[in-house]
Amino acid sequence: MDFSHLLKKRLFSPGPTEIPLRSQFAAVDNNPYHRTQAFYSIIMNCLEFLKGFFGTETMPVILTASGTGAMEAALVNLTNPGTRVLMISGGRFGDRWIKMAQAYACETTVVAVPWGQSLSPDELLQQLKKNSGIQAVSFQAVETSTGAYFPVAELARTVRQNSDALVIVDALSSLLCHEMNMDAWGIDCVFAASQKGFGAGAGLSFIALSERARSRLSVRPRFYFNLVEEMQAQSTGKTAWTPGTQSILTLQASLKALSAIGREELYKFHRQMAYAVRAALAAMGIEPFVKDQYAFSVTPFKVPSDIAGEKLKATLQEKYSVTFAGGQDHLKGKVLRLAHLGFVDPFDLLAAIAALELSLKGHGYTKALGLGTNAMMQNFPMWGEK
Repeated sequence: MDFSHLLKKRLFSPGPTEIPLRSQFAAVDNNPYHRTQAFYSIIMNCLEFLKGFFGTETMPVILTASGTGAMEAALVNLTNPGTRVLMISGGRFGDRWIKMAQAYACETTVVAVPWGQSLSPDELLQQLKKNSGIQAVSFQAVETSTGAYFPVAELARTVRQNSDALVIVDALSSLLCHEMNMDAWGIDCVFAASQKGFGAGAGLSFIALSERARSRLSVRPRFYFNLVEEMQAQSTGKTAWTPGTQSILTLQASLKALSAIGREELYKFHRQMAYAVRAALAAMGIEPFVKDQYAFSVTPFKVPSDIAGEKLKATLQEKYSVTFAGGQDHLKGKVLRLAHLGFVDPFDLLAAIAALELSLKGHGYTKALGLGTNAMMQNFPMWGEK
């Protein structure tokens, strides 16, 4: 019998993530004009909330663009043709940034990290010594394609103590679940996006620049992604261009909820969710893709070698209405990614583990049912932090 039409759809991708109903309702029957004082106040309110999550006293800006748009904005505003950039890549999104830098004629030095691994401060120091004159260093705080976490504070400190390079951090999959103190750590640029745990749909991104970065803006021609114009406009709640008004209403409602929880509690919650998921996988005999330095936002895991990963993913979605993200590039079919970022209901996550157990059994995996769900329940966030 097919009961799939009775099942709640559960989304566990690292973006988009769940949008709370209260946030969705904030934009229902409300279509504001963006050139009014009332809307300027909403923008200012969102920016004040975002400052706290970035760990900065300088005002971020909101862009009506995806996270890739914020990535491009960082690049075109902070580099010129010929700028010497050192780009650390441990996965698909690091590779995307390298391609972008090359397209904009930066002199690009690539530090390739094996997928699933991170980079130590000592390794970064060696690269800085080997490549003199670096003007900017960029890396992902979390490489979403692998689930590896890069030690942001330590890497930023290494750059600042050994060079005059700007430090640029992609925090798309880390900002709410890993600590971020942009000012205290000496980071010059951080960006994130609305669909990555902020309880809003895709289409907004956020970028913050240090005072040092603002004093070293490029001379490149630019138009839509001109951060000078956006910073000037948004200092009073205006925007240089037409913003995603209803997405911003949704964002404001979610930011209020996130701020009520508080940064430290969000970090603890996401850390424990990651721990619980990894405990469940271990009990099921499933190996996580990243062993150490793992993200608290997403847990990629290896699909048993005798099971086709894409078929397992399809079973989860079609039979149990649970959506995991697949592996990317050479990991496609070999890895699935289970995200636990943002407004995650632990009981929905428990259902995801149950669906994974059932799906694996349906594909001939012989582990007993209930091992993963039991381990998950033993490590729920509300029952004590590990």
